[in-house]
Amino acid sequence: MARSGLRRMPIVVVLVAAFAMQGCSAFQPKQQSVTIIAPDEGATIYVDNSPVGKSPVTIMLDRNKTYAVSASSGGTASIGRKISGTGVLDIVGTCLFIIPVIGLFTPGFWELDPTTVRIPAAAASRP
Repeated sequence: MARSGLRRMPIVVVLVAAFAMQGCSAFQPKQQSVTIIAPDEGATIYVDNSPVGKSPVTIMLDRNKTYAVSASSGGTASIGRKISGTGVLDIVGTCLFIIPVIGLFTPGFWELDPTTVRIPAAAASRP
């Protein structure tokens, strides 16, 4: 009887490990660090039309949103989002187990892209 329990032990360990490794997105931080650099050092940086500091600035932003970025010296850029590495694991894990599907609905499923934003110089206006 004890022998059959020992034979099942590796299977149980593999199943527990696979289950524990999935659903990682739910444990990722809600926010991510992003550095924004304007062409003119010290220019005021705006994220979604709200001032966030002087260039260069590093701020924490929600992972599950997209952002419009601009500088007082002119120029605009954007910060998008893409599926994170842990999000991919959640997708794969959902195919094997149902529980990781929870991670697909959390901010950790996403990552901001890019994490270093260089705002281009404003184009010169034509007369």
